[in-house]
Amino acid sequence: MKPFSEYKAYVSDVFSSVPQWPDVQALLTYIQDKPNTKVAYGDLMLALRTDDPMRVLSATVILTGGAMPVMRPYFRVKASDGTMHDVASIPKACLDGEYPYTLEATGEVINHVAERAYTAFEIVAFRHERLKPIQC
Repeated sequence: MKPFSEYKAYVSDVFSSVPQWPDVQALLTYIQDKPNTKVAYGDLMLALRTDDPMRVLSATVILTGGAMPVMRPYFRVKASDGTMHDVASIPKACLDGEYPYTLEATGEVINHVAERAYTAFEIVAFRHERLKPIQC
């Protein structure tokens, strides 16, 4: 298991010149003490203190990509009884409404899964270190 400082150094070296860098830094600060944790898209919006979902999208593309991603995206799907179920992926044709989606956890067939699917992120299992907050 790598220490968080290695992920932070990689992201800094590769992406520090992009316009989204302040948001990436803010999310790095938010996740630095949350190894192996799942967070909702809304949690990341709160961390950035924004109501603009595109800011979160831009920063998460950076943090989920590259040679050393620090987060992995997945979906949480709401079953008809209101319970949420984690799924690794949903076929594009199902998201587009071309085919129904079967929620494996319950066997429920969902005709318009995009209406009940929410993006979330799993933070990688890094070795926790006490770090100073990243200055923005």
